[in-house]
Amino acid sequence: MSKDNNSPQPWKILKSEMVFDEKWYKLRRDEVELPNGHTLDDYYVSVRPNVALTFPLTEDNHVIFVRQYKHAAGGIFIELPGGVIDEGEDDPLRLPSASCWKKQAILLIT
Repeated sequence: MSKDNNSPQPWKILKSEMVFDEKWYKLRRDEVELPNGHTLDDYYVSVRPNVALTFPLTEDNHVIFVRQYKHAAGGIFIELPGGVIDEGEDDPLRLPSASCWKKQAILLIT
């Protein structure tokens, strides 16, 4: 990546500590140096596991969404099917086994 003024630049991590570490949620506090030289000593990062989303299409090109309750947000949302990739999982982009949809191709975006 070029280093011109319009390109985003990474922050330098000066110090990092895990301040909350539970099975379903982890919170880290970093001290960072910004590209402009300023430092932040209390930048909080929600540490999350790897996740995968699918973009399933029906034969007539309709997108399939799931409707589910999200407790943290306090509401019901419509979203693409997906979830956490468990360690050692061989097929993170699986569709529900009871579904009649089939995976045609997978494009990994990193």
